[in-house]
Amino acid sequence: MAKSLHTQIIARALELISEETHWTRCALARKKDWTICDWNDQKAFSYCAVGALARVAADLVGSTRQAFSFYLAVARHVPGANGRAHECLPTINDQEGHVVILAMFRKALVL
Repeated sequence: MAKSLHTQIIARALELISEETHWTRCALARKKDWTICDWNDQKAFSYCAVGALARVAADLVGSTRQAFSFYLAVARHVPGANGRAHECLPTINDQEGHVVILAMFRKALVL
């Protein structure tokens, strides 16, 4: 059975940030020198949860504009799938950290 686009986005974003060196907080993305950049910058090296979802959605869909609605929906789904529907994924990323984000992505894949 084919995986839904939302499932593919979560799975690939999880792969993208699975190593802590490729994850960040307080920015959508950063370069290797730790300077902030756009999530779609070719030199982006690390991503927050939302930046990773955006990057993967754009890569899968082929268009930043078309990917927008997909990664926003997934960014709402991940907290909801974890019983935290009224919480904001960027806040969880920045305040609770890498381990929590990985666990939330994994749980969202199962549901």
